[in-house]
Amino acid sequence: MKKLAALTVLLLGTTVFAGNFSISGEKDDLVIKYNDEVLVKALKVRAPEPFTKFDYKVLPDGSRVWNAWNENPDNKYRREIALRPDNCVEITLSFDVPIFTEDRLRAAYMHLPYEFFADGEYQALTTNGRSWKPISGTFAANAPSKPFPDRPWRFMAFEKGDKKLIFDFNPIGAGDYCMMYTGGAVRSVWAVERKGDEMVMSIGTNVPVANDFTGMKVIIREGVFEDYDKLHAQRSFSYGDAFKPLALYSFGDNVVGGIYTPNNLRSYSVRNRAGWVGFPELKTYTASKEGAYYSHMAGKDAVFRRSNLAPGFYIVTVGAGNGSGTANNFSLSVNGEELERNISVKKDTVHVASKTFHVGKDGVLDIKFDGEFIVSAIGIQFLTADAEDFFFNRGFWLSDGFEPASIYRKNDYSKKPVFKLASDTFTLPQAGKETVRSKNNIKREICLPDPKSPELAWMPTGNWFKMLSNSSSLSEADTPEKADRLIKSKIEGKNYDAVMISGMHSRHTYINHVQRGIDAIKVIADAAHKYDLKVIDHHDATLCWNVDAGLRFLGENLQEASRNTDTLLPSYQLCPSDPDFTQRYYAYLAELVKAGVDGFQIDELVYWSVGCVCQHCREKFYEATGCYYPVNELDKTVNQFDSEIMRQWHEWRTAEIANWFVGLRKYCMPYNKNLVLCMYTTHWGFTRSHPRYKSGSCMFELGRAINYFGTEVMTRNPLMTYRSLLPYRRMKNVLNLSYNTPIWSWIYASRHPHIYAGWAISNMAKQVALLPDLEIKSGESDFFAFDTSKENMPRTGVNAHAKAALLFSQASRDWNSGIGFENELMGLAQSLDAEHISYEFICDNQLNSKDLAKYSVIYLAANTCISDQAGKVIKEFARNGGTVVVTSIAGMNDEMGRPRKEWLFKDVFNFVPRVNSSGHKLQSVDGVKLAEPLGAWALAGSISEKSVKYYAETVNGVRVPLVLEVPCAKGRMIYVASAMGAQLWEREGNLKSASRSKDFDPAIDQFYRKAMSEAAAAGRVWSTNAPEKVVTALWSNEDKIYVHFFNATGVTVKGGDKVDPLAPALPYPALTEDISFTLKAVKNGKVIAYSPDFTGGKVLESTYSNGDLTVKLPKELLKVYTLIHIQQ
Repeated sequence: MKKLAALTVLLLGTTVFAGNFSISGEKDDLVIKYNDEVLVKALKVRAPEPFTKFDYKVLPDGSRVWNAWNENPDNKYRREIALRPDNCVEITLSFDVPIFTEDRLRAAYMHLPYEFFADGEYQALTTNGRSWKPISGTFAANAPSKPFPDRPWRFMAFEKGDKKLIFDFNPIGAGDYCMMYTGGAVRSVWAVERKGDEMVMSIGTNVPVANDFTGMKVIIREGVFEDYDKLHAQRSFSYGDAFKPLALYSFGDNVVGGIYTPNNLRSYSVRNRAGWVGFPELKTYTASKEGAYYSHMAGKDAVFRRSNLAPGFYIVTVGAGNGSGTANNFSLSVNGEELERNISVKKDTVHVASKTFHVGKDGVLDIKFDGEFIVSAIGIQFLTADAEDFFFNRGFWLSDGFEPASIYRKNDYSKKPVFKLASDTFTLPQAGKETVRSKNNIKREICLPDPKSPELAWMPTGNWFKMLSNSSSLSEADTPEKADRLIKSKIEGKNYDAVMISGMHSRHTYINHVQRGIDAIKVIADAAHKYDLKVIDHHDATLCWNVDAGLRFLGENLQEASRNTDTLLPSYQLCPSDPDFTQRYYAYLAELVKAGVDGFQIDELVYWSVGCVCQHCREKFYEATGCYYPVNELDKTVNQFDSEIMRQWHEWRTAEIANWFVGLRKYCMPYNKNLVLCMYTTHWGFTRSHPRYKSGSCMFELGRAINYFGTEVMTRNPLMTYRSLLPYRRMKNVLNLSYNTPIWSWIYASRHPHIYAGWAISNMAKQVALLPDLEIKSGESDFFAFDTSKENMPRTGVNAHAKAALLFSQASRDWNSGIGFENELMGLAQSLDAEHISYEFICDNQLNSKDLAKYSVIYLAANTCISDQAGKVIKEFARNGGTVVVTSIAGMNDEMGRPRKEWLFKDVFNFVPRVNSSGHKLQSVDGVKLAEPLGAWALAGSISEKSVKYYAETVNGVRVPLVLEVPCAKGRMIYVASAMGAQLWEREGNLKSASRSKDFDPAIDQFYRKAMSEAAAAGRVWSTNAPEKVVTALWSNEDKIYVHFFNATGVTVKGGDKVDPLAPALPYPALTEDISFTLKAVKNGKVIAYSPDFTGGKVLESTYSNGDLTVKLPKELLKVYTLIHIQQ
């Protein structure tokens, strides 16, 4: 009874001091003081109901903790305020917001007296942890009542006289990549504002319906802005970055990279903070003049010390390269804990050992070498500061108590971490001779399910919807009742075939939730299958961002981590080559398949640009290519994307990732032989040069295992970007041609007119559009219903009704040099669209006589990288009666981008583009003056006057050939000396970048379209009087020809204009004239128009003569989108 009475006194009215902070008050009326002056006079929480329960306790370490909570299942939440013995105040909030709760606003407000801050100075970090953006200012006494600038803030240090305080709004640190998310995250981005006589610090969110969790944590302590680096390991964090070392020392006497600090014989002192303890006898051995691992120091029984470290967890790496064959046998320990035992580095090998260790308050890290050792490098990486540790030695809450949410619970982190050794041994190659035994033994196995399998019949026409989000906790729908209700809310009134679910995006970093996640997904899958829905699980495979406990997962599982290319140190990403990773992850995915998952969209299953160069990657690379990836960090070839070693490295990496998916498919075969494996990119991700960006995967390779490809359409306004969108969607169909896999597009847009445009253009490309939720209002066209009706074109069994092909060469995309690849090719495609010339893209896979037989015209555009065999096929195509259009220096390189000794088409044209010449500057083409000079290639060789179709005039008044045509047996080849398509390229603009850098030159536009139309003459399958901005597409099968029309006449794009997500003001103006078109060499048949814009089919007037069918489409029947069926 006495204990209870004492507790009551404490709860209701005590004042407790910890250093200079104190807390007084009771229940929800707590006041925080600093040096007896009120600092926080109220902490208010915005929730549908108030706290109903309160608790106060003193923990064994002396912390004094006030808890308040509400256990109502519809409004569970908890607040903890702790006065810690380390002289700081920790405030924590967690909310559970069931997804069908209507009131979803949750917020916290700290009310502070402005007088406390008046005329004080502040330094803060603005925005989120993805960047380091310090700001500074003054809390002026006369500051107006409004937010302080550059909000939100994640960290703030305040100084006023003797007051030096830190408000750490992001105590978990920058590694929490999702700190600004409105749901599923611990929000750490605060607003700071003056409101009258108060300073109000606030954070809040309307929790999205896809999430049930939000939380926050803030710590107030004494300190200055410069203390940030003691409190946090990372100043900023991006999940694809390398894990930069806090220190990286080299030991030897050769030249090393700038990232290393040579230490060599330097002894430790308090002043220099790093060196050998005492004066051990050390000797240097060097095998090459440069590269840290080509030299080492040798000695016996020594200690290397680094001091002045912030308390926390560090990854320590000790590496040794033994090019000289120095005898060695030794063990390593760090601060008395074992790193690795009985190491013996053989001649011409490298050994690196990494492990996670804790450094205490003394800030000392001692690395002890026992035995006869060699050392080339020591790396120290700051993983987590003790001040931001909420997942190693303690949990999200300081005290035990009510847990409102399914994630960020105290017991999730109760099990003490166990840090595993990451130990790699690999060959130290002879410097400069890494490629002398080059070979090509890259395995490219294909493992795909039968696309005709009944279980996969839904895919070509399948409609999907998205459920939950990347940051969902997976408890949103973890009971049959919740899952059923959520699915019903999504599918009511719609016709769906599949659902893509997300949640706990990096499943492995939610260290105590893996099995709970599997159980929740089984519940969702069972519910979805009752509605005949396939379930595609979308999550990440390799990220070690600090979402939940990603840095702890990394520290415990270093053997799975990638090793950085320039340091050999572990990084924030996991390595697909690592057998432990592969076995663990294959087994996890198999459990999901057993739980009912029908397919996967696995993100970031790639090799990253910063790695990996671990033992397993190096061994596999050597086995496949006969090459060693350089160990010398100063090797210039690794920074040259087109060096021989990097060509081999890129080819192997992209093939190996596809092989990983082949292995996955085989592993899961006993559980589901028709597993759906999806993969998507953006348009930019598909068209960019993969080697230049060090891309670690390639869709053309992935087609050996992936059976459903997609694209994120990033413009946010498909209508305003129609000119680029349709060609980009056609471009992606090269994967359909190559692998017979369906293609889908993920449309990001809002408002009916823009979502309609995204759907229509995808449909015109024979692709499924994944669309945002949209309620079709009265009077609006229901394109959702049209999509799955019999009035729509089928997406199987139809082919492009076209005889013109544009080459999208994956080799040229990757290795092009001397000219841009994407801008010339896509500018050409957009010009053909403006002329209503039906075409389709092909890729290197179609450069064979069988596939090319269906075409009459091939445009090579600026594809500079063409193999000898493909060159023979292209010339044979022309000799057999085809037309080949070559632009600029197409064919100047081989398929790996190596310059040819002689241009591929010299034997046809009897001239060559002069690649080493500055070329011509044109002032007019075909007699029409240009707005500004245009570059053109100078030609060397014998040029016949009769072969010149069009001339241009240079700025010096010289007449030069521009377009040339030569016969080639039964066909012809056309050469264009200027990349004019690039001048007419409208890139995929967005909210931040313009679609066109400048207005198109009308003279170039008119001439180029005329020249390309003439080149297409033999491949034209139709003609029409449709306006340029009425977009068209043609498909056909044995029974019908399908002609698509889309009305984009309301769109006007000017140079420099960024994409307005709400434009245009009048999306779809009425046409002023009827449209007519004539199909060539077709059968006469019934012509019926269908559209989401009108009900039923409308029979169209048509005439038939000499195999040509002419059709009239009344202007009233093309409002937005119309599809015409022509019976054959």
